[in-house]
Order: sequence, then C-alpha cells, then structure tokens
Amino acid sequence: VHVVPRPEDPFYDLQDLPEVDPLAAIFASNPQAYQSIRALACPKGSCWHFSHKIIHWGSYVGERSSMRGPVVPRIAMSWVVGDADFE
Repeated sequence: VHVVPRPEDPFYDLQDLPEVDPLAAIFASNPQAYQSIRALACPKGSCWHFSHKIIHWGSYVGERSSMRGPVVPRIAMSWVVGDADFE
C-alpha cells in the first residue's frame, strides 16, 4: 500500500469537496509532493488501521522485494465508524 502522508496532504483536514480530486490537486500544485509518497510494507497476516481521509492505493510486490513469495491474493476489508465532529 502506498500513501500520501497527512502533512503532505493539504486537503486532509478539510471537508471533502465533490469537485476536487485531492490526489490530482496535491501533485498539480506541488510536483515535489511525489517525493512524499510512502510505501507501507506489511508482513503476511498483518493489517493496517487508518482514517478514510488518508489517500492510499495498492500495488504489486516487486521481484526484488524481501517480502516476495508465492503469489497469493491480497484481501482487503473495510468498515466505517462515523463521528459528526470529525467531518
């Protein structure tokens, strides 16, 4: 999984705007922001917990990765807990 860290996302603390694509806006206004992308390695059987506000996307495990092994499907689960004070 790759993420744009909260300090590099000027939209993180703002309400979602339907007319704005935050990922496109971050990189259009600051091409150096590409340097901020972080890959989060996760050992098999582990999981992450993070806010829906963090921009994240998946990728495949490269040939040179120390985590490379037999190709198995990635399983993703999500659940939502809302708090009106957060948004």
